[in-house]
Amino acid sequence: MTLNARRFLILMMLQAFAVGLSNIFVNLYIWNIDRSLLTQASYSLSQSAAILLSFPLCSLHARRTSPMASSRVGLVLFMLAYAVILWLQEDCAQHVVLIGGMLGLAVSFFVIGQHMQFLENAQDAQRDRFLYAANYMTSSAAIVAPLLAGWLIQHIAGAPGYSAVFGLSLLTFAVATWWSTRITGQPLARQSNLLGAWRNKQRTWRGMFWVSTAMATVQGTYTSFLVTIMAFSILQDEFALGAYSAMVALVGLVSSVALAARSQARHRLRIYTLGALLVCAASVGLALVQQPGMLVVYGIASAIGMNTITTCEMAWSYAAIESAPDYDQHKLDYIVVREIPLGIGRMVGVGLFLLLNSQFESQVLTLGFVLFGAVYLALVPALRRIWQPAMPALQKT
Repeated sequence: MTLNARRFLILMMLQAFAVGLSNIFVNLYIWNIDRSLLTQASYSLSQSAAILLSFPLCSLHARRTSPMASSRVGLVLFMLAYAVILWLQEDCAQHVVLIGGMLGLAVSFFVIGQHMQFLENAQDAQRDRFLYAANYMTSSAAIVAPLLAGWLIQHIAGAPGYSAVFGLSLLTFAVATWWSTRITGQPLARQSNLLGAWRNKQRTWRGMFWVSTAMATVQGTYTSFLVTIMAFSILQDEFALGAYSAMVALVGLVSSVALAARSQARHRLRIYTLGALLVCAASVGLALVQQPGMLVVYGIASAIGMNTITTCEMAWSYAAIESAPDYDQHKLDYIVVREIPLGIGRMVGVGLFLLLNSQFESQVLTLGFVLFGAVYLALVPALRRIWQPAMPALQKT
């Protein structure tokens, strides 16, 4: 692994620590103010819309400067978003669209550099291991961050505790911004060909386009706020929620170590299927038995499952991009076009949740867990058709 790759992994750890401190607690802070799942959905929807709409602008900035320069802009925008949260305090619930939009814009700028580093620092055959190494670094940060955040909120009681956590996130993003200046990347061609990337009909690229749309419906609701609200409704304590999040991150770290040592590209479908089974079974179990013991079981199973699912999905997406005939000149265009199904899928997910809420308001949390938790497993046949095409039949002689 090169020095630049190691520096990038440290940046990922810093960013994960800053996000891990506050990510779930922003949702919880807003939840404690108005106790509305519709507000949570609006917050998630504004983030998703901002990511989708701003990605072309972010790519243009990356072409005119560099991908890592765009990531630095993203880190600064994270700082500004948390500064706004600190300024608004208990008025946050009335401005979730603004906060979500700012955080979505920050994500857009940051992930441009992140995706390019993942493409440049490993080839397809070794990318699973590099991704698990990144997961190891981010999981290490995610063990400490929510535990520290929960402790601060509990011991500084109420809004001041939340403010301390958000302020610490802001400072960590500042350190990450400084560290990012030490990371280099390959220059990008100034000419864009977004239409060419959109029209690419290769089976793997087009197949992952639709699979990513379906997976993003889960990101828009299940992973963005349903899991946090479900966990807090069971635990009823910020420190307990932080400890639970730390446990989940620890399981993710251990699974990353194990998978990084053994993972190979040809085993992706098998590993993904195992992860999808774990997430589906754990989601149904927690939906039926909403107790602390089952939450622990869910946390362990879902940590392993989501680790394998997200890593395989990213590796497949990068492999599909690399297979494009104009990959070297237009890889950023494929990253930008890939964000279209992700953005649409996240917003569709929120729309489906709102539909569920309008019909089954009292049971929406339980139903959401079952339905969204089963999506990954439902995608296994499609992934098999994309990555394991049927062998041609032998002709009789």
